[in-house]
Amino acid sequence: MNAKSSRVARGLVPRRLKKVATGGDGELKTDEEAPVANTPLVNLRTTLELFGLPGFKVDMYVERRIKDSKEVSGHRDELSTRKVLLNEALKTFVTDNYRKFIHTSKEIEHIEGDMSNLYNTLTHYSGALKKLQDMSFTSEIEDGNITQSMDNDTQDTKPHSTDLLGEVLEELGTLMFESKLDQAVTLITSAIKGKLEQLIGLLSEATQSDVLKSSERRRYLNHIVQLGYPEKALRLFLQHRRSVLRASYGQIRSTGELTSYITDVSGIIFSTVAMAWIDFRRIFRQPARASAFYRWVIDELYAFDDTFTRLVFQSDSAFRVVCQCVHLAVLSCKVLEKQGMRFSFMLETLFYDALRAAFQSYSIAVRQTVSKSVKAENWEIEQAWVKQSVSSETAEKLSITKSARNLYDTVHQFILDMKLVLINPALFDPTVNDLLPLAISGIRSLFEDYLLAMTAASKSDMISDAQGMSIVANCYFLAEDLFPRIKKQLAGKVDMKRGLSNIAAFHDQLGKFYKAQRDFFFQQRGDVWVRDVIRWPANASAWYKEGGNSDAPVETPSPGFINFGKYLETLQSLAKSCLDAEVPRMQSRAVAEVLSLLRSDAQWSHAPEKFDTRAYRQLVLDMMFTKMAEGGSGHYLDSISRYIGEIVGQARKRLVNPGDASAVDEAWAVTIVDCMPEKSRLSLVSVGDNAAPDRPPAQLVLPARTPRTTRALSTMPSKPKSSSKDL
Repeated sequence: MNAKSSRVARGLVPRRLKKVATGGDGELKTDEEAPVANTPLVNLRTTLELFGLPGFKVDMYVERRIKDSKEVSGHRDELSTRKVLLNEALKTFVTDNYRKFIHTSKEIEHIEGDMSNLYNTLTHYSGALKKLQDMSFTSEIEDGNITQSMDNDTQDTKPHSTDLLGEVLEELGTLMFESKLDQAVTLITSAIKGKLEQLIGLLSEATQSDVLKSSERRRYLNHIVQLGYPEKALRLFLQHRRSVLRASYGQIRSTGELTSYITDVSGIIFSTVAMAWIDFRRIFRQPARASAFYRWVIDELYAFDDTFTRLVFQSDSAFRVVCQCVHLAVLSCKVLEKQGMRFSFMLETLFYDALRAAFQSYSIAVRQTVSKSVKAENWEIEQAWVKQSVSSETAEKLSITKSARNLYDTVHQFILDMKLVLINPALFDPTVNDLLPLAISGIRSLFEDYLLAMTAASKSDMISDAQGMSIVANCYFLAEDLFPRIKKQLAGKVDMKRGLSNIAAFHDQLGKFYKAQRDFFFQQRGDVWVRDVIRWPANASAWYKEGGNSDAPVETPSPGFINFGKYLETLQSLAKSCLDAEVPRMQSRAVAEVLSLLRSDAQWSHAPEKFDTRAYRQLVLDMMFTKMAEGGSGHYLDSISRYIGEIVGQARKRLVNPGDASAVDEAWAVTIVDCMPEKSRLSLVSVGDNAAPDRPPAQLVLPARTPRTTRALSTMPSKPKSSSKDL
């Protein structure tokens, strides 16, 4: 039997009772027109109900219903069938009811558990509300604390809030008992939300007070976090720090010095960030909140970069000032590393483009300055003090020209500026950008411009011997003094792959350039010395003419070679004024250049076709005198001996009587020179053995070769590798 049949049966009994009537003979009368549900259960219940009536007579009912035995048998079968159906229906009904009962019992058990949890939660909220209402603020508003007004605002509402809380709890208990969970949640939410928002508003207002102590502010922010509003607490925290930064910027007093102002601004922003990070870790202990703090720091760094760019990079400041400001800003940023935050890489990224542009502008300006100094140069030596020597810490003088001194000062200041930023690993990592290679390339370009300018000046016909020697001196000190200083300052700070190998290679090229420029000085003047000083071949015929007494003694060298010896004294004086250490080499190089020209076939076309004994002796004496004038340094000894041998060999071939040559040799000529009268003998300056340092022979910028210089170079023999005094 289902629920619908049960409801129909319950409603049918009253209606059936109203329609049953008993006659005078005790027979029951029913309303035949009344519809009866044709179900076994309803018919059975109706029959049973009729049996219980006071006026019900069984015999009359049976007589009326049953007419014969067949009908009785049919009615019995019908009752049996109804009985079976009724039993099955009752079993099904009982089973369904039992299942529903079990399910309902479990649902009730779950509801009771949920209600218990809700009650506990509400009890916890009730305690929290009571604690918040009992919170007292002791500071007075006249003392600069806004919390007194907060306390006054809450004092009037405390009794009402307590009563309201009691009412809410009572109503909440009723709703929980009645299992009205949705209404219970709505009730507690509406009751707490208003008061909680009011308290959050008061705490938020208090945290933004400028006169509030940092400890009080942290305490209020902690309250907001505990009340379940960490995002709002973080927003208030960062908002207050931002306002503190802006207020601190406004308190900076500008003195007109840019570096001082940048120092103050950098100190404020990075010290504020450091203190904010300390307070942040005390208030917000969840690591996930740190990303918001980092975003705030990055925003402030972008704002700082805008200010820095406007004041430093866009103000046409000197490059030295730019480097100082960048140095100060990055050093201030390094303070954050003590707190575990590394933001210096951001400054490097933000400053990179502007710093690169500033360096390029500075490099162009410096090259223009050096170029102007070269154009105004008179190539006269002046004594210039430099800061320190390469090998010691003591100051020394260098004999260089004004333009070279200007180059010294420019490069020295440039290195100091680079040490602030570009070659300072403590500030910027030189392996992550191209600033350092760019700086090294700038130094090289500066040197190359100056060297090319000196090369062009040395080729001028208006350059005197003294000016030419000054140019050679500049090349020497650039290669042997200035550039080694640069290498010394960069060593240990620049990696080989990041530019130091290029510096070393360029240093070698500077040494080669000096040697090439020194050789060019002698090659350019060799013809002049032969033609104007020795007066060869104009007077050669007079010195070695035929005729006369061939046995006449030869006591002095020819006048032209004596003049050349005196000129060597002048050249020695010029070299000692600026290149004292190079005097022996230069003197020997001058003799070798002259002898290389004299031994060429083209010059011997003006010599006599035949030499007598006296002329031959005169030539040998001239050659030995020239060899002595070289000074005995030994730098070009093999070359000089070979040249003399070839010259004497040319003369020996022209002897009238070749057998007479055996009576004249070098030893005889040297003896004659030593025995010359004092008045006729050249006073030569004694020089010691000052061999040239062992450097690889090459040249960086070789002067343009004329036909004469090409011939002179081709006739210069190479010195054996075993000699340590070769070029």
